[in-house]
Amino acid sequence: MATRDRVRLVARVLAGLVAGEVAGSVGIRRGGRGNVDGSRRRARAVRAALEDLGPLYIKVGQMLSTRPDLCPPAMIEEFQNLHEQVTVRPFADFEPVLEANLGPAWREMFAEIKQDRPLGAASLAQVYKATLRNGEDVVLKIQRPAVREAMQDDMVVLQRAVRMVAKRTARFNEVIDMEAILDVIFTAMRPELDFRIEAENMELGRPTVARFDRLRIPEVVHDTPQVLVQTVASGGSIRDVNRDRFADDERDEIGRQLLAWSYRSFFVDRVFHADPHPGNVFVQPGSPAYIIDWGMVGKVDTRTSVALALLLLNMALNDGAGFARSWLELGRATTWADLPGFASDVTRYLPTVGGASMDNLNLGVSLTNVLRFATARGVATSPMIALITKSFANIDGCVRYLAPHLSMVDVFQDELNDILFAMTRDYLSPNLAIRTGVETLLAATEVPHAARTFLADVVDKDLTFRIGDAHRRGSLQEDRADMRARRRDRALLMAAVGGAWALGRGRR
Repeated sequence: MATRDRVRLVARVLAGLVAGEVAGSVGIRRGGRGNVDGSRRRARAVRAALEDLGPLYIKVGQMLSTRPDLCPPAMIEEFQNLHEQVTVRPFADFEPVLEANLGPAWREMFAEIKQDRPLGAASLAQVYKATLRNGEDVVLKIQRPAVREAMQDDMVVLQRAVRMVAKRTARFNEVIDMEAILDVIFTAMRPELDFRIEAENMELGRPTVARFDRLRIPEVVHDTPQVLVQTVASGGSIRDVNRDRFADDERDEIGRQLLAWSYRSFFVDRVFHADPHPGNVFVQPGSPAYIIDWGMVGKVDTRTSVALALLLLNMALNDGAGFARSWLELGRATTWADLPGFASDVTRYLPTVGGASMDNLNLGVSLTNVLRFATARGVATSPMIALITKSFANIDGCVRYLAPHLSMVDVFQDELNDILFAMTRDYLSPNLAIRTGVETLLAATEVPHAARTFLADVVDKDLTFRIGDAHRRGSLQEDRADMRARRRDRALLMAAVGGAWALGRGRR
């Protein structure tokens, strides 16, 4: 029944969009305005519709803001404002949630709650400053009433809609796997529906900042499914501070550590904050930067982290062909892919990225541009890359406010030895060594079977080579050259890893 109500709401909002589009089109014809005004009006209407539909659609819109291959520029610009357009609800609306999670005597837990003005209002929760009975100042985060049920219903509705679209657009779905993209979003978002998991994520993230003296994560005081009490993050949003109040070396070091922490999260810890936008990073002069709101966390497998490290290494080396091959490691070529065209696109684009300062470069946007090239050329990319790109873009935006002259690529190169050393240590761990040995044995057992199959195909004259359709598959020589290039890339990475390992032993 609830799902049916959500379907009716979605239909009503979509109907309003259509009616607005018709009215806007008539106005444009009468007033003679151009296509630019129409695009902006349409983008604002879609953003408003997503906000009306609730938190899941807002998150989907935020994800789409990193996909220029799917959305026009006006939409992307509007979608980037989604997290700032949330209506504040009165504290009385949250009292039933507090009673359900903390018990009828929940007021006795607090000496004071500043109810008049929340510290923040997000799509899933509102946050208030409070004081415990022992005098400790804390932050009280309360989930919006009925938001969990609404999001679960929305997930069902979206999944059904995407399956219907996928069946009718097979070629589009081959390169843009919308079901897989939704699954990545849902997997990252489900913990936001249970604050106990967010508290676990904060503890999971704490070791990732332990090596950085300018970064902190608030401590968890108390957690339930819909209420989270944590220590205060000092300062304010990094986008609102006056950077002139910071000493130059202080803001540079905070910026560098935020970038280094982000890189290590992807490549070493393989657990990353998936939504580190400027509203979730608090700073003030003389204090560490606090990273808050750990509801949305992504996890990266070993293969993806290694491929991503090689991707950024090729970017730092300005190697367009190597970058294109590394990108293919993160996805796959469709049957109609134009791989030479993709490599050409990247080779022309990459020199504009390497070495640029943050004044002139947004690494997240740069990666989304490559995503646009890939989609246009029929290269399907792992949906996880969109989540990683969103995180890159967010942390990039944070550092831009405080230290815009920093270069993300330069910081990556500075951190590379330590990152490779840590990756090598993992690669040489006993468990991974055992797995590698088992895989080698399995491959050895497959050799006789593969040889027998090959000989049988030759005898039966059933062995063919597809040559000539270069636009779609490339020639046999090109395939062999590509295989050699991939082996060379892996060898270079392993050589770099070995060098980092030797360097680390030398340091010790």
